[in-house]
Amino acid sequence: MRILSAALALTAAVTAGPPPAVVRVAPTWTRVGIASVQLELSDLELRGDALVGRFQIHVPLLPSRDDQGTITLRMDAPLEQSLRPGAKVLGSASSETTGPHAVACDVDADGGVRIAVTTSDRVLSFVSHYQVLRRTSGD
Repeated sequence: MRILSAALALTAAVTAGPPPAVVRVAPTWTRVGIASVQLELSDLELRGDALVGRFQIHVPLLPSRDDQGTITLRMDAPLEQSLRPGAKVLGSASSETTGPHAVACDVDADGGVRIAVTTSDRVLSFVSHYQVLRRTSGD
């Protein structure tokens, strides 16, 4: 019985592979004229060949311009290679109110990232930092 239990545990560990990764991006902001625009992303989960999560844009001066939805960043290589300094990651932010927006992320050294969100009015440019976190089965 012990041998069977050990074999099942080993099989589960091998088939599960490495713990899934998430990318955590620090909240950031930019300016449009006199207005501050804040961007927050949920932890981005690696699903297949994309990082997927939620976004919120908050404009304190004009709350009617606030937005939220899902963000998908396509990975054309393994995560660590896609996030190497100098890499560009492209994707889209699907707004719940205004439709899809193009997103481009330029990865800098030391965990820096420049995020450009193209709306129907303008390109919003944010600068932030990110971390790649590995989840354990207890998270």
